[in-house]
Amino acid sequence: MPEILWSPSVVLAGRVVRIPVRTSEEVKLIAGSAQLVQQAERVNDVTRFFVRMPYVAGEVTLQFVTASANVATTIQVVTLAECRAVHQRAGNIYPRRWPLGEEYISNKQGATWSMSPRSL
Repeated sequence: MPEILWSPSVVLAGRVVRIPVRTSEEVKLIAGSAQLVQQAERVNDVTRFFVRMPYVAGEVTLQFVTASANVATTIQVVTLAECRAVHQRAGNIYPRRWPLGEEYISNKQGATWSMSPRSL
């Protein structure tokens, strides 16, 4: 039976993620609205799938199928704006900016590094 060794719970839209799957059999991916970018050769019974998430926010279910069984994982796809908005997941407040749970206000007044060469 295939085993998903790691899978993210949340990914930014359009990003590529790596999902390792352990199985002694040949495994195929049913990607749904995601796109398979590359499937690495199986090494030590682990096949790595590189999958591009869709550019639209929502849920994506990836299903890994062998001749004898299948497993699936669901990944939440979010936009950058959704990621930056204050929200709670698994008992934690995100984004992890101080003060927690409040909107972030930047104190930055300019470039940190000078981009022009110093005069001698």
